[in-house]
Amino acid sequence: MKKAKQSLLLVLLLTLSIFIHADLASAQSQVLTDIQNSFLKLRYAEQQGANVTLQANLLTKALQLVQQGDMVNRTSPSLTSPYYQQAEQIVQSVNSQINQTIIEGRAHQQAEIINLSLYLGLLSTLSILTYFYSDKVFWRLWLHYHAKWSVARRNGNKR
Repeated sequence: MKKAKQSLLLVLLLTLSIFIHADLASAQSQVLTDIQNSFLKLRYAEQQGANVTLQANLLTKALQLVQQGDMVNRTSPSLTSPYYQQAEQIVQSVNSQINQTIIEGRAHQQAEIINLSLYLGLLSTLSILTYFYSDKVFWRLWLHYHAKWSVARRNGNKR
């Protein structure tokens, strides 16, 4: 009877350890999937003109936490949960920031387009004004600065 209780206890412990290991593996894979999805969203935000350096650094920190959790998992699986939870919190905070970052990126892109349009408009206006008025301005200035000059007649030499 005592041997049956020990073997039953051993079977229960093994089953429990398998469930814990499966749960941790699913937690790790879920966090990694969330990090990957967040990186994809960041790539889209960057394409929209957003500065995503801060969010990318946070996701890199989350990946480091997952790696630390994997290293701890090899020695004591029961201590890995805080690493995965902290990584998941970082991912959630980044996901909440991404939409605002996309809006800021689009506004930045629009401001750049407006600045470029204004610069090109000013450049073309100056080009047109230079084309039409450069010779008039040049000759008026030349006459202004050379108005006191006189032309003297040379004696005897005709050329």
